[in-house]
Amino acid sequence: MKYSDIPKDRLDALSPDDRQNLKKLSRKLEQAELDAQAVGKILPEAVMLGEKPQNRVSKSMVEVTEKAITFSIARDPEKLSTALFPIIGTAIKKAINRMMSEMMTALNTSMENMFSYNRMAWRIESIKTGIPFMEIVMKNSMLYRVEHVLLIHRKSSLLLHHISMDDSFPTDSDIVASMLRAVQDYIKDSLALEGDETVHTISTGEYTILIEDGPQAILAAVVKGVVDADLPSRMLASLEAVHVKLAAELASFAGDTGPFEEEEALLRPCLVNRMGPEKKKPVYAIILLSFLFIVFSILGVFMFQSARIHRGFIAELNREPGILVASEMKKFRGYELRVLQDSRSRSIDRIAQSQGVNLNRYDLILEEFISPFYGAINRGAGTGIPEEMMDLSRELQGYILFFEQDSGTFRNDQQALLSSVVQLIKQIFTLSKDHGVEVRIEIVGHSAGSVQDADSIQVSQERAGMVYSLLEENLSDFKEQLLPMGVGIGSPVVEEEKNEEDRLKNRSVTFNVIFE
Repeated sequence: MKYSDIPKDRLDALSPDDRQNLKKLSRKLEQAELDAQAVGKILPEAVMLGEKPQNRVSKSMVEVTEKAITFSIARDPEKLSTALFPIIGTAIKKAINRMMSEMMTALNTSMENMFSYNRMAWRIESIKTGIPFMEIVMKNSMLYRVEHVLLIHRKSSLLLHHISMDDSFPTDSDIVASMLRAVQDYIKDSLALEGDETVHTISTGEYTILIEDGPQAILAAVVKGVVDADLPSRMLASLEAVHVKLAAELASFAGDTGPFEEEEALLRPCLVNRMGPEKKKPVYAIILLSFLFIVFSILGVFMFQSARIHRGFIAELNREPGILVASEMKKFRGYELRVLQDSRSRSIDRIAQSQGVNLNRYDLILEEFISPFYGAINRGAGTGIPEEMMDLSRELQGYILFFEQDSGTFRNDQQALLSSVVQLIKQIFTLSKDHGVEVRIEIVGHSAGSVQDADSIQVSQERAGMVYSLLEENLSDFKEQLLPMGVGIGSPVVEEEKNEEDRLKNRSVTFNVIFE
């Protein structure tokens, strides 16, 4: 609200000093808005003006920009990586393509030289001449091709003569000669080189321009590939021959290039081609890689088939009543299996034969245990066992004692259930004694999870042992008829664990009643 918008009756209620202070305050607030708008208009121009003398704005913003980037990475690195992805992705793609191309070339060259007489011939040449072996290898391995040779008049920068490997040139050779001379002079001036010093090499992409200076003429060669030390010597010899044979024509040159064209043979030694056969395919590398691909493909199929048979064999063992695979370990030539087997179960040899498995690939560590699959109470059906005992047995097998995760400790609410279990077992043993029926009770420890390993077996055994020790205290007369065992994730209470409630039921101890 501006000062002029304040009602007069409210202003009259203030003292003169207060009204004066209020007016000053209102004016400052209005001026602040005007200043912000004005700064917003002139700020871009001020930044541009401040940047011109010695890049002061850019230099002052370096530290702030670095901190801003660091803060951005710490807060959300995904944004910066997304912004840089197009650049980094392209660079990585180019690097991989170049690496693969170089690898193929190097592999093919190695294969060619490995089984050829070149390497032996180079060794013999090194022994005969005394030249180091690596120098001979480099001399014979460096590949290059001189595409064009240009003879340029030094004083006028005009082209005297031009020859090429394929008798062509991509553009006006006179313009190229002038530009080459201009570039050479520019570099010389920029680097403040002395009078006798000059530029001898200009590189661009896969091409290199070699330059040799003479008193009256300049010789330039456009080379594709890696140049060796021999080419500059050839160029210098050709340039000296031109100065000797055409000294008068060079000194009096006024635009007539006829004499230089007639002496083209002086420049021909500079047209060197050491590239070898063009577009030569890496045959050896392709054959080797194809062979390796076939071999590894066959090995991959065999390994996949072997793994599939192995997984089927393990699954079949775990499905077999009275057999549990406690652990398995991959070894160099097969597997080591630790198997819990009830003596009443089917032979592992027979199971392996039915699955087409070669047991020579397995180191079997067999441990005996009493399986709950062979303790079903229906063995007593039709054998004269009192119905009362059958009912008590069924009731006992309905009890489940729950434990904490990965522990042999009861959950808090299990003591009352344990007391009921003790009473049921005592009744069953009492009736079995009265009726002369042999009975055993298995205390079966279970574990939750999906992998049968040593840890799951150990936890289940701890749970069964915990219940056995408590029952032994109350049923000391019948402790020989109590059989604790741990089955890990074998014979689970809930076959397929879908939620925490299912896992809770499998962290438990159950009971099986066996009538002999």
